[in-house]
Amino acid sequence: MRRALRSLTTQAEIQDFLDNGVSVKIEAGSTEAPVITINVADDAIYEKSEDLVLDISNPSNAAIGPNGSATGTIFDEDQVDNDVDNPNNPDDPADPVDGDKPVVGIIATKPQAVEGEAGNNALEFTVSQNNQSNFDTTVDVKLNSGASDIDAADIDSIVYTDATGTEITLTTQAEIQDFLDNGVSVKIEAGSTEAPVITINVADDAIYEKSEDLVLDISNPSNAAIGPNGSATGTIFDEDQVDNDVDNPNNPDDP
Repeated sequence: MRRALRSLTTQAEIQDFLDNGVSVKIEAGSTEAPVITINVADDAIYEKSEDLVLDISNPSNAAIGPNGSATGTIFDEDQVDNDVDNPNNPDDPADPVDGDKPVVGIIATKPQAVEGEAGNNALEFTVSQNNQSNFDTTVDVKLNSGASDIDAADIDSIVYTDATGTEITLTTQAEIQDFLDNGVSVKIEAGSTEAPVITINVADDAIYEKSEDLVLDISNPSNAAIGPNGSATGTIFDEDQVDNDVDNPNNPDDP
């Protein structure tokens, strides 16, 4: 009697197959068992090729020969050949793109800060990507000096997490100026979709001034491509600025 064809579709069933295996039979008078078919999932994770190796053991009425193990390989989208320069293959270190390669961007998650206003005197920027990856994503974050109005004196401190995972706090004018001039590298860890927040605490100076923009750009991505959100703007308001669109006697942005 032939054994019934089984289809495993739930994660629990599939995990049991991987953990415990199954028993198959070559029927009397035949030379092979029915084919074992493994249909791969189309996930949204950026990843290298993955091997699936099946072994056979515990033979009944037979002996295991030299082919007691077999390997199948699952490729990510657009993977073709790992042995040549393939621009659509994460196994190729020269790759610029791939089907699941994350698109990374930066946004001002707290885009406005007011000098001297407790609880509202910091700008926050977040570097994030659209899907998970099996690799760390790194990008450089740097001030766009041409589009920004601020200088180091407008900032009290900067807090960010560097590419090694260390939280850094910049408090001196020299440290802050170096951040503005040279930027820093930040990391989205493998399995995550965003880097720790970059917080810029603004200084409460005694200068009567218009609102000032601080624009951060990202560049030099590793294991990701920069999408349309490659730049983000935060705005620092002077004390008493409320609304630039109406007549506001306490707002230097209001002519």
